[in-house]
Amino acid sequence: MCIAAIPTYTMAETIHRVHVTIEPAGGSIPSGVMKRMQAGIQAAAEHIYVGKDSNAITSQSQSYRQITTDIVDRILYGYNVRQLTVAPGSTTELHLRLAPYGNTVTSVTTTVEYGTLSSEARQLVKRDMDGIDARAEQLLLGLPLDSLDWASTVAQQTIRDELAGRLPEFAVQTVVHPGVETQVTIYVIPQGAAVRKGHAEVVSNTLPAAVFWSTKREFDQYAEAMVGMPVAFVARHVPDINEELQMKLNRSRAVTQFGISMTPKVQAGEDVTVVITADSSRYIARGEAYLDAGRSEKNVGLRLYAGVRQGKGSWYMEADFYPEDYSWDIFPSYKYAITEDTALTYQYNISDSAGRLRLDQALGGRWNARLQHDFKPNRNELGVSYDVHSYLTLEYVWAEHDNWLRVIGRI
Repeated sequence: MCIAAIPTYTMAETIHRVHVTIEPAGGSIPSGVMKRMQAGIQAAAEHIYVGKDSNAITSQSQSYRQITTDIVDRILYGYNVRQLTVAPGSTTELHLRLAPYGNTVTSVTTTVEYGTLSSEARQLVKRDMDGIDARAEQLLLGLPLDSLDWASTVAQQTIRDELAGRLPEFAVQTVVHPGVETQVTIYVIPQGAAVRKGHAEVVSNTLPAAVFWSTKREFDQYAEAMVGMPVAFVARHVPDINEELQMKLNRSRAVTQFGISMTPKVQAGEDVTVVITADSSRYIARGEAYLDAGRSEKNVGLRLYAGVRQGKGSWYMEADFYPEDYSWDIFPSYKYAITEDTALTYQYNISDSAGRLRLDQALGGRWNARLQHDFKPNRNELGVSYDVHSYLTLEYVWAEHDNWLRVIGRI
């Protein structure tokens, strides 16, 4: 008995989707450009193959490969199809090897245009943009010049998207100037509320504020350099700015030669304020003058402080001079810092042989409160003050029998 061989046939399938993979035949293709290529080829391939019978594709494979190759060559200017493999099925697999033709990009140079931003502001922006030149090179280096008409659009959008996350306070525009030596220009444009003013203040509880006049002027210029920057950008970079200012202060003569502790604190807003707290770790030597409006006695005075610091405590002598009758009050005093914002002080008035207890509390910003109890005569006093700047404070005082406004000038 002779049994004839039974021929086998591949079951025909209707093509429902196409999966495209791309492999560079020479060099490399940037990932962003690769995705753009796959998307373009995918759309064209679905138009050609979806809905067709897989056996029909197999039987006419040469024609379909030629059609696919011609369309891909038209879509991807600058690249040729070196090899195309088609595996028909319900999900048809297309694998392409592509090679560039003509001249390619051999170098990429990135330039950032900052507009009117100061050099200090540019350094902060540059820090947020770190590595963007390498990213532009990764996106464009090695591409055929003929492909840049469409590939540069991918690069521009990719750079904009990345910088939108890094610099949300700026509008970013990117321009690619194609060539063998391709130039990329990035424009950063501030948006939102901008800083309008900037100034510095030097605050000291132990030394005359006038000693730090040159320091104030130097950091006035730094704060003024923030003008034009987005307020939100400055607020986000407060830790970085504080760190940079601390390094500047650590190099100053006041710190290196005289052992003065100087700490910056940036207050962000449309008016940027750089507050520098300057204190001696060992000595107290300062003065102030005051004028009371609404008080009949001892309404003009001059106060001098001199003493030493020991950790959180301070021993000092306070001398109050009243020019109206040329009298003095002398207070040996001890002050203890309970926290950074709270201090308790005991003073003894030698002239009246009476003690005094005082509590000072920082309320935040420029506001402070003072609660004072005099044991002789037995009376209480509450003062709420506002620091206008480093050299002037306004304080409103409530006593048991009268109230007054005090203007305090620091010497």
